[in-house]
Amino acid sequence: MLPSVFRWQIRHRGLVLVSIAVITMVLAWYAARIPFNAAYDIWFLEDDPDVVSYRHLHEKFGGDDYVMVAFNCQDPVSDQTLAVLDDLHQAFGKVPGIEEIHNIGSVDTIEGNDAGFASHPLVLRDQLVSGRDQVRRAVLADPFAAGSLVARDGSMVTSVLRYQVEDGNFIKEAALLGELRKIIAEMSARHQVRLHLAGPLVLEVENMEATGRDTMVFFPLMGALLVLMLVIIFRRLYGVLLPLAVALISLIWTLGLVALAGYEMNIVMAELPPLLMVIGLADAMHLLIRYRQAQDEEGGRKKALVASFSELFWPCLFTSLTTAGGFISLLASSLMPIRVFGVASAMGVLIAFLITMTLLPSTLLFFHVPAIKTDESRSWSLRFLRRLCALGLGRPKAVLASGVLLLGLAVIGITQLGTSTSSLDMFRESNPMAQDIRAIDRSLGGTSNLEILIKGEKDQFKEPEVLARMVQAQERFAATAGVSGTLSMADFVKVLYREMVGIPGDKLPENRAQVATLLFLFDSTGMDTLKNFVTREFDEARISVSVRMSQINQIDQAIPALETYLRELFPPPFSVAMTGNGKLAHNIKNYIVWSQIQSFLLALVIVFVAMVLLLRSFKAGLLGMVPNVLTILMLLGLMGFVGITLNMGTVMIASIVIGISVDNAIHFQSRLSRNLRAGMSFNDASVSATLTSGQAIFLSSLMLLLGFCTLLPASFVPISNFGLLTGTGIFVSMTVSLIMLPALGRYVLGRGKEKA
Repeated sequence: MLPSVFRWQIRHRGLVLVSIAVITMVLAWYAARIPFNAAYDIWFLEDDPDVVSYRHLHEKFGGDDYVMVAFNCQDPVSDQTLAVLDDLHQAFGKVPGIEEIHNIGSVDTIEGNDAGFASHPLVLRDQLVSGRDQVRRAVLADPFAAGSLVARDGSMVTSVLRYQVEDGNFIKEAALLGELRKIIAEMSARHQVRLHLAGPLVLEVENMEATGRDTMVFFPLMGALLVLMLVIIFRRLYGVLLPLAVALISLIWTLGLVALAGYEMNIVMAELPPLLMVIGLADAMHLLIRYRQAQDEEGGRKKALVASFSELFWPCLFTSLTTAGGFISLLASSLMPIRVFGVASAMGVLIAFLITMTLLPSTLLFFHVPAIKTDESRSWSLRFLRRLCALGLGRPKAVLASGVLLLGLAVIGITQLGTSTSSLDMFRESNPMAQDIRAIDRSLGGTSNLEILIKGEKDQFKEPEVLARMVQAQERFAATAGVSGTLSMADFVKVLYREMVGIPGDKLPENRAQVATLLFLFDSTGMDTLKNFVTREFDEARISVSVRMSQINQIDQAIPALETYLRELFPPPFSVAMTGNGKLAHNIKNYIVWSQIQSFLLALVIVFVAMVLLLRSFKAGLLGMVPNVLTILMLLGLMGFVGITLNMGTVMIASIVIGISVDNAIHFQSRLSRNLRAGMSFNDASVSATLTSGQAIFLSSLMLLLGFCTLLPASFVPISNFGLLTGTGIFVSMTVSLIMLPALGRYVLGRGKEKA
């Protein structure tokens, strides 16, 4: 049946090509309009409890959308420092989307008087000439400014900008940050000061911008090198145009369908283009090389075309199905972008197979494609492959012993493999944003956050006993490594009580009536600071915990114990939830670990079943799993040894590498089984498989390995790691397939006594 299908395609190739062109143009229109989404909560499912709490935080208290602009200073209340803050305040106030600006020069403080309370600016400008030391001491002693708006030693000050932008709208977020950067550049030049910029908005936009910068530079470089390798391998126009056409059309179709399905681009989806390029090129190369080999065997171009495509249809179909199955295994993840990537990748793999099996047969006869002579004296690749095969067949025990040794090293490396929730791990030390975050962390310590939401009954947060529990919680968090400060309504009440009674100290009122009186008098001042920490019904309150981004992994380890402590401190009828960027990052880490385990195991099951069905042998299917398992274990071991953690950028590496390495195993095992069924001895069958399918495996792997190496210098660490790990996986898979499979096959397939 298959030969008839390919003959029909050859006869109606004009219809096939026009159909592909029309579909490509339509889907290209949609592909060009995929929106970007850099929001933090896209990583989670809609019903995730912590995401629900995160959105509730935004609804009730205004959330945690902020940007910090800080700079070092000799004196926080010097004329120069205040001039910079004033100029920044004035400029930022003109930016659409900025709702609040807080710095020591703009915020108010409160003090008690005979009428209750009165507010006045924290920095009293008219006292600076005669009492600058007194103003400085007041600023550094203010419980709400010290440690958040000014370093406790006075060495750094900051402006905290609260903004409102449509959540996840990358274009608007990038535009807002662009305006802020222009102001910072202008002010830096005007005042000759180094301004540091940090905050969740900066991280989100920098993630996408860094991805875009490296994508625009290194992916074209990767493509250029792949083109060069295609020229070297085939030395003809067809050998360059056709594989690239398969890869490009497959990508356009996939992205177009992703857009039609309503999905968005994000940091994870950035790995889709090079991945589909790899898959599209690999299948095309296998078919082109086999077609050239078949011309020498069949004695005619059409016969060779039909024979080669009919022969490789089932191996290519099964490699596509197993690769797609490996990606579908990512649906086991609890991270939404990983699920979307899994579906998109699986769809892309199947599309690449469809394009390969329709575009190539319809176009190859337009080109002069010379046959490959199986003359080893004229082919360095065939000579090299015969030596590899001889090594596997001639010294199987040594080869297998080496494999066991490498497996042992991989296990040792896996024991050192860690996880990370820090977004800083995605950037190199030289990245200006990462340097800004570390500078602010050192002096102010608060570029990330945890949020504690406590819900009780109406007016319950006027009870001194409840406020005392909030203080206990704050003290517990403050004693945790990586936490730089905490703030809650209890802090406000303590300040009000101190100002009212006029006695220095840090105490809470003795009864509810006193708390109510203090809050009533405070409300009469017109200051609305409390709205960010307690509802008007006093039935729900928030504790904000400032976290050093550079130490967020330490916080992550303490979160389970802190959550247990909070539940014990606020038992029913209270309900307590921890959220904020730090908590969401903690959840991502847990999801990453389970995603890696679940998707890895599911992918192995899918691949094994597919190989058994294709090869019609349990033993052959088991043998074909060796390259996949060993490749993944060695990759994880390598990550452990070189310090690459499991994080948002590496969570998919197991499924990706399985998807790529399974191709080699299936093509080699399929040819080997075909030879064995034809009555060849195991050694002869192995040599033949190595010199036919092995040549395509070797050349395509070599080309892709060099292509991925071009990603290593990328400034965005996930792209660099993607190149390193995928390239390493390709090399290991090729080596195991061409050396270890023949060596292991002698024993697994029961032909160990045969001589070469």
